[in-house]
Amino acid sequence: MDTGRPLISVNAREDEKLRDLVSVREEKLTSVLCIPFRIKDRVLGVFYVDNRLQEGAFSAEDAAALEVFAHQAALAIDNARAHEAKDRALARAE
Repeated sequence: MDTGRPLISVNAREDEKLRDLVSVREEKLTSVLCIPFRIKDRVLGVFYVDNRLQEGAFSAEDAAALEVFAHQAALAIDNARAHEAKDRALARAE
């Protein structure tokens, strides 16, 4: 989430960026796929998928497909927040 870039790890337990994380050790994670969803440069959240059984469970094609979904989710969240802000402003004006 900090970098705003997708992350695919073939084996999180051996990945130097991930292996020291408590969740990786305790959950015995193997394959990990993280896709941020954002509006412009603002990261709203991250889609996270893991597989504890298979190394290399996720491909670049999987990441690309999830990125499309993440983009749609970010737009929906941003739109909902904008409508909520508009409703609050209208309620204050009444």
